[in-house]
Amino acid sequence: LAETAPKFNFTMPTGEILKKHSEKELQYSATYSDMRLHTGFDIACKNGDTVNAFADGTVLNIIESSNLGTTVEIDHSFGITVKYSSIKSPKFKVGDTVKMGDVIGTATTIPSECKDKSHIHIEILKDGKYVDFSALGLD
Repeated sequence: LAETAPKFNFTMPTGEILKKHSEKELQYSATYSDMRLHTGFDIACKNGDTVNAFADGTVLNIIESSNLGTTVEIDHSFGITVKYSSIKSPKFKVGDTVKMGDVIGTATTIPSECKDKSHIHIEILKDGKYVDFSALGLD
């Protein structure tokens, strides 16, 4: 029997999805004026908007990157990890427990996607592999 993803409660971190996850279909990047694959989701918001935790979890890492800014990586159990990129002033530190809907920080400009509409970039991993919402039964 194939293992199915668990169903659990979740909330969107902020607004609507502007650009979906795609490992096969190229998507346009206004910043680089080209077509490229997109391992995450771009979710609409304005600079300074709050970004909420997708689900209950534990902060695994906080990473500084010249491409994505500050990324807060949260383990949401069941092999699901979400990376929330371009977070200003994270409200938690590594090892902290978060609850679904907790404010993890505020949105800021993503250096590598700065010419696209204002958004945050999140990446969802299931057992270490990039996936979209449908792979988790969350679409």
